[in-house]
Amino acid sequence: MSETTPKRELTVEDVIEGRLPEVTDVSYFYANGFTVFRGNSDAGILFSRSNKPIIVVNLSFTTAKTLVDKLGSLVADLEAATGRPIMTTTFIDEAVARGESSPSKDDSTSSE
Repeated sequence: MSETTPKRELTVEDVIEGRLPEVTDVSYFYANGFTVFRGNSDAGILFSRSNKPIIVVNLSFTTAKTLVDKLGSLVADLEAATGRPIMTTTFIDEAVARGESSPSKDDSTSSE
C-alpha cells in the first residue's frame, strides 16, 4: 500500500509561492500573444504562443472588466517600482513599421 498525502485545494498563494503539487487539476500555459473578442453576453481571449493558438478563455463582462483593472494596476505598480514604462506590442509594432530603432551599442551620440 502506498501512502498518499490528503488533497487540499490549491490557493493563489500556493501558485505565487511556487508551492505546487506534482499533479493538480490546474492547467498552466505560457502565451506571448492574444486576440480579444466579444459576443453579446461575454468576452473572450484567444491566447497564442509564437502565433499559434493555444487556449481560449471566455469571461463574463464583469470579470473581463475586473481583469483589466487588476492587470492595469499590476503593470502600473511595476512601472512605478522600476521607473520604466512597459512597451505594449502595439507600440513595438508601430515603431518597427516606422523604422524607428533604439541606439545601437556602437552609437557614440549618447546623451549621458
